[in-house]
Amino acid sequence: MPSLICLTALARVKGKEIKLHISNTVAPKQQPQRRIPFHVRKNVEQELKRLEQLDIIEAVDGPTPWVSPIVVVPKKSGEIRICVDMREANKAIGREKHLMPTLDDLITDFNGAAV
Repeated sequence: MPSLICLTALARVKGKEIKLHISNTVAPKQQPQRRIPFHVRKNVEQELKRLEQLDIIEAVDGPTPWVSPIVVVPKKSGEIRICVDMREANKAIGREKHLMPTLDDLITDFNGAAV
């Protein structure tokens, strides 16, 4: 399944710092950018400025070891959605394992609850 992050769906979690476990064994990848059709380039520029003003994305000045291409997806309303193809970058991120409680665990926890 492709790993595309749709930037318009992101929300900032205030007061929380998230630590990504990045593997040193995976070499950084600078993927080539995808072509953006001429008729949507102005809309892409406006959307990127809007996302930067909302503090969802930030501008990078200078070289960076990781580059992932954006994918522009048209909405039914005529607006655009900007997504990022993170498949290569995700290969370097170690996943944390979290146990999900079973139904038996939940029933035991809620035993005696009034509401």
